[in-house]
Amino acid sequence: IMAYDAAEIDELISITIGEKESVLSFSGPDGVFGDFTGHINTRPVTPGTKKMLQLIFFPPSFHADAADELLSSLTKMFEQIHGGTHTVSWLS
Repeated sequence: IMAYDAAEIDELISITIGEKESVLSFSGPDGVFGDFTGHINTRPVTPGTKKMLQLIFFPPSFHADAADELLSSLTKMFEQIHGGTHTVSWLS
């Protein structure tokens, strides 16, 4: 699970396969803001964060139904603890 301050990301993002050191990288118009390893995070979540982008990855062996059920459970729990609302989008 990768988390970023969404208020700092105001454009479409790209998820691309990177180099050996950065298997996946996440970028916007201003360049790379994060990667799968967590070594890069130029849009970190802070105590003042009001909008958050969470990227949740499942291994290819996960069935879509199991991933959907786990994602639903995670988002409900997050809302119960922190409040707010959520939107879920799938990318496969």
